Amino acid sequence: MGRGRAHRVTGSPDRGAALWQRFDAAVADLNRAGAGTNLLEVARAHGLLADVAGELAVEIERQDLASGVLGAGRRQRRSA
Repeated sequence: MGRGRAHRVTGSPDRGAALWQRFDAAVADLNRAGAGTNLLEVARAHGLLADVAGELAVEIERQDLASGVLGAGRRQRRSA
């Protein structure tokens, strides 16, 4: 994990900066939980990471649609 920064190459440097910080923190939390033996903490950390990743995806899509990078016709949602 810990690849949050690698995905920030598109757009402005502050593109969703607050969400990327939350994503990075969630990855760090999952790494800490994964080093332990408490499965409930690991599950909680996975859930947090999923929530933040979903919020980040929505924000990036919103920005791409607004800027024209992603045409409205190309928008495709997949259910989780």
